[in-house]
Amino acid sequence: MSTTDESFRREEVTSDTTGTISMHMGTKTDVVRRPRGLLTDDVECVLMNGHVAPPDMKLSVFLKRIGLDIVPNRDGSMRTVVLSPGEYIPNERERRFVLNADEYRMYELRYVVVPFLRTKEVNSLQQWKERRGDLNCCGHEDVRDEAWRVAVGKLNNALTAASIRFGVLTEFSVRALASFLHSGVAEIVVGGLVYLPRCGESPCEKRSALAAHNTKRLLPHKGRWLPRDTGRCALNCEYGVLYVRSVDNFPVADGLFFVEGHGASGERVEVRAAHSCGAHQPKTIVLLQATKARSHHTEATKLLKLKAILRRAFRDWLDFSKNMRWEI
Repeated sequence: MSTTDESFRREEVTSDTTGTISMHMGTKTDVVRRPRGLLTDDVECVLMNGHVAPPDMKLSVFLKRIGLDIVPNRDGSMRTVVLSPGEYIPNERERRFVLNADEYRMYELRYVVVPFLRTKEVNSLQQWKERRGDLNCCGHEDVRDEAWRVAVGKLNNALTAASIRFGVLTEFSVRALASFLHSGVAEIVVGGLVYLPRCGESPCEKRSALAAHNTKRLLPHKGRWLPRDTGRCALNCEYGVLYVRSVDNFPVADGLFFVEGHGASGERVEVRAAHSCGAHQPKTIVLLQATKARSHHTEATKLLKLKAILRRAFRDWLDFSKNMRWEI
């Protein structure tokens, strides 16, 4: 996600998307879990590319299916053959033809590589990320070198894709931020917002800009990544857009969006898709930070740094930010 205008798609974060489908093969129903590009994806799911495990047929049937006129030394099920192919096809030249077949490699991945990874407590992409160095250094025991290289390539590619997809954010942060793209979830959050008075300030009935108006109309409906290069103005300030940080050292917040109106004064401003330059109507910037901590401390210097970053990121920041209040 290196481009700033790449959409922060809803399907990436929908909580009820399980990635599970059922496939009927004869009288048996096999459940296939499709990889979703997450660090929580199961290694088998990744190695099988979301396909059902290859059927456990006899070696003789398999050889005919892939068009090889080879008579095995003895017959057996494919899930057993892949554990010791030399016992079934002693001829090295013939065995090489079989081992190089893509169809055979799927059996190896499912019945050799996956069990091996399970014994090493590698069940997800996250665990592969943490332990791949040790596995590559210490050897892969009974897994054939070629099968291991294929597996490593698939897992590393999936890991890279998942990392690019979420950038510097954890999966928890992505899902928390994206909940504001779904009005049902966001309304529950907004309903629980309370004003935190400053030290020495008496409690008052201040309301969030989101609670003061029609929440559904004010929530963002699409997402966009803030530019990695903070030295260039790449964006225009828009209502209805969730802007998400794309660098590690982004201060104060993980994401933000703009809302028309001020929460405390309760004025009603007609919601528009975008603002026009020079229109200094009341507006609010809503800063979001995803955290599991009970509290989050910040400093004035970090807020000043954030303002400087936003001024460089948005072409029209100086004009748009006039008459704007801040919420986090």
